[in-house]
Amino acid sequence: MPKSLVAGGALLALVATACNASDNLDDAAAAPPSYELDGVWTIQNIKLESGELAGSHTFDVQPSMLIFREPHYSIVAVTGFASRAYLGNEPSNEDLARAYSAFIGHTGTYEQNDSGLTLSPLVAKYPSQMMDGASVNYGLDWTEDGDLLLQSNSAQNGQETMRLIRVVEEDLELNPTEQRLQGVWRRVERTFGTGEEAEVHRDDIQPGYYIFEGDKFSANFVGEFEPRTPLGEAPTPDEYAAVVEEYRSYAGTFSVFEEELKLWPNVAINPNNMRGQPFRPLQLEWEGEDVWMIYPANGVETRTKITKVAD
Repeated sequence: MPKSLVAGGALLALVATACNASDNLDDAAAAPPSYELDGVWTIQNIKLESGELAGSHTFDVQPSMLIFREPHYSIVAVTGFASRAYLGNEPSNEDLARAYSAFIGHTGTYEQNDSGLTLSPLVAKYPSQMMDGASVNYGLDWTEDGDLLLQSNSAQNGQETMRLIRVVEEDLELNPTEQRLQGVWRRVERTFGTGEEAEVHRDDIQPGYYIFEGDKFSANFVGEFEPRTPLGEAPTPDEYAAVVEEYRSYAGTFSVFEEELKLWPNVAINPNNMRGQPFRPLQLEWEGEDVWMIYPANGVETRTKITKVAD
């Protein structure tokens, strides 16, 4: 496999080898890095060629998680180089616009070829990114250590290069339910309440996807039940908030114990969800190969059904 793929586009484990003194030096060398894209990644460094923030950024890079599971991907990332302020109990539309604009979150399919990397979102924060034919192109390269380089160009910063490192959990052991969740899942139904009085959303549920990879997960979905109107060129804070406030995007670590799913977000569109606390546990109820995620909301049972997407 070639070490480098040609750059061009838009924005965006280490294997230790034990040996003893009698080993041949060639045999003692670390295993060569993998240039496979699939897996979990996080942005370690960003280099900007020009602009007010020109230079190399490492310590001020904000949290991110990218998951590739061919042919699907997800990206959940805080942009910029400053932490976002937490939102109050009743944030204004200006507060929402300020917090949510410094964020990227979408899931879709990807294609890797000699021209680089093309992402085609199936669900995204901005409705315009979900239109037929919409895509994001990245230049792609690799370091000698097997780190991933994503390259882009902008009028403000010139060439932008993001260095991603692979997220690896040593000696990871998954229980049978965690193993069963591995893969890409699509939201297909949501209900509020039970019995004849239940409010069922099946035909009007909007796009949404979960990806479970190892002990990591990502979620990107539209929470409301009608298509959103794309934003204009210069949206007001009210227009912006109306589009993004019902978008859900977060990624982190998960675990399952006795059919109870816990999600710990490391990065989220809402900065209030990045305080190191897990979400409310979700009870899992299997229906054939599909699974319901169940939790009480304001005293009403809320159920979301997801179905596995074929690789």
